[in-house]
Amino acid sequence: MNILRQILFTTLTTFFVSLSYGQSDTFKTYKYEHNDNYTKLNFSFDIPSNWSINPETVDGTGYFLICTPTSESEIAKYSDCFGGTPFRLIYRNGNLDTVLTQMGLQKKSDGMYLTTFNGKIKIQITTNIKGENYNGLYYTITDQVVCTDKKKRKIAAKYQFIYFSNGSQTIIVETNGAKLDDLVFKKLIDTFTFN
Repeated sequence: MNILRQILFTTLTTFFVSLSYGQSDTFKTYKYEHNDNYTKLNFSFDIPSNWSINPETVDGTGYFLICTPTSESEIAKYSDCFGGTPFRLIYRNGNLDTVLTQMGLQKKSDGMYLTTFNGKIKIQITTNIKGENYNGLYYTITDQVVCTDKKKRKIAAKYQFIYFSNGSQTIIVETNGAKLDDLVFKKLIDTFTFN
């Protein structure tokens, strides 16, 4: 009977934690197909079914797509501290090494880069990833984010950077300080493909 209670408790806890953060365990495929600005850029990957990806306002930051939550619980989660978005996408023309340099990463050894983030020098340990038609890497920077709520509180943040490159074009997924759920992170990497 004790084991049954533990299983029930674990199941219910997982369910309610998932609900409280608006995490979805169902996914849909997002496809980006060429437009006038990127005539030969086509890629796809899976995102939670309660997220949407839309064009970013052209503001000189280099972001061209923005992911926004569509469920009330996730809108609330991301609005005060994370700019209202789980992640944004950057496009860079060039192979992975060229783009890493453009993005300010200096290679020190295999899997170790020096970079700056919010005015601080950071040493980043990267993890290589490989898909059907891309090579890439990812890393996470731990820092703080200032929330826009009335208290202007600072909270711990995990900024994730995921690079996908087909050898001539690179897509960068950059979170806004809210670490992606492990299932979402894995699904994004496993399903990303250049079309």
